[in-house]
Amino acid sequence: MRLRIKRSTIKYIFAFLPFLTVSSYLLPGYLSRGLMIYRSIVSILYVYLYVKYKYYSKADIVFFAAHIVILISTLIHSGQTVNQLYRTLSVIGFCSMCSVNLRKKSFFEAVSIYGVLMTVLTLVTMFVYYKPGALEGGMRLAGTKTSYGRTISGNWYLLGLDNSSFFYIFTILIFLYLYLLIYKKKIGWGFFALYFAVTVSFIHVRSATAVVCFILGGILLVIVSNKKTTQFVKYIDYKKSILIIVVFAVFIVYLRMQYIFETLIVDILGKNLTLTRRTQIWDLALKEIAKRPFFGIGAQSDLYNFLIFRVNHVHNIVLEWLYEGGIIGFSLFMTGILLFGKKINRNRSHRIAIVLSGAVAIYFLNTGLDYYTYVFLPYSFFIFIEHCDDLIKMYDINHNNSWKNNVGESK
Repeated sequence: MRLRIKRSTIKYIFAFLPFLTVSSYLLPGYLSRGLMIYRSIVSILYVYLYVKYKYYSKADIVFFAAHIVILISTLIHSGQTVNQLYRTLSVIGFCSMCSVNLRKKSFFEAVSIYGVLMTVLTLVTMFVYYKPGALEGGMRLAGTKTSYGRTISGNWYLLGLDNSSFFYIFTILIFLYLYLLIYKKKIGWGFFALYFAVTVSFIHVRSATAVVCFILGGILLVIVSNKKTTQFVKYIDYKKSILIIVVFAVFIVYLRMQYIFETLIVDILGKNLTLTRRTQIWDLALKEIAKRPFFGIGAQSDLYNFLIFRVNHVHNIVLEWLYEGGIIGFSLFMTGILLFGKKINRNRSHRIAIVLSGAVAIYFLNTGLDYYTYVFLPYSFFIFIEHCDDLIKMYDINHNNSWKNNVGESK
């Protein structure tokens, strides 16, 4: 039995591997292309299984359609068609993989093992190679040597600790937390030691938004790790989490009311009220969106975006979708997000539901200041929320509870 579990875990590690690998500019061209082919094959395989066994839902279809709108806009307005086709396939393939495998313990084991290894590598690399004050902004490791003996020309998802790498590391830690919560029945100090080390590393590189999100996430996970204290966060639910997008877009992006948090932003985090020039980027983005409001301009090259914004993206989830996919793409995206949560409300007081809703809230908080449409790892939260009943059933079985008559844990 142990050997079978070990083999299945290894199988899922190799299935997950192409979705979380070193960035292409750290690798020789042939190896980078090989990884792209590997991910494409795995994506196609899981899309086939996803369709064959009818895992799809209305929410999935609408959500994928939003990304296809960006692909079509890219085909019309940009020379990045092949690259965007690969990104779109990656998004659909990864979500399909999560849908197909989320009921399998070995899948969570594989992601947890791989995630811990990559997170430790992150910490080692950062503390050994990071040079404080080398650069401001996202490219914090530019010009420094990495553990691969090469020079990073930009930030890498894991090796370059910044707001964008938060999406990868935080998602992996939530995977690990869910695995421990569902299958190990309690969250050990080892997890919180790892989480604390990661948070300290982001403080070390002065990634302000990520630090705030990690601290909020840590507080949530500590509270939920104990059944008795879970009641203090029982009011966290999926619908309230989605409201963060609207609130941030209205009060920060449009009305520019960040001065309310001046003490936090300026005195504690050491930033300025332009949010590290984001308000200027948003003004430029609004002008670009007005030129093609319905279907957007598609995914443009980093160089194209840099010439307009002086950065490679617009640093806000709402503006990014409106810029690349227009009103049509953004509407489909938000509709899909809403549809994912149709089932979770009946179990919203369950520990699993609270963790997932809280993770989504923290994810959306970070996307208010940093977002890429093709950073797909956090999309697993939406897949888990859509199939929350299955995760809760696995939790109750492993905790010797009756799934249907689980008093105090689910409704």
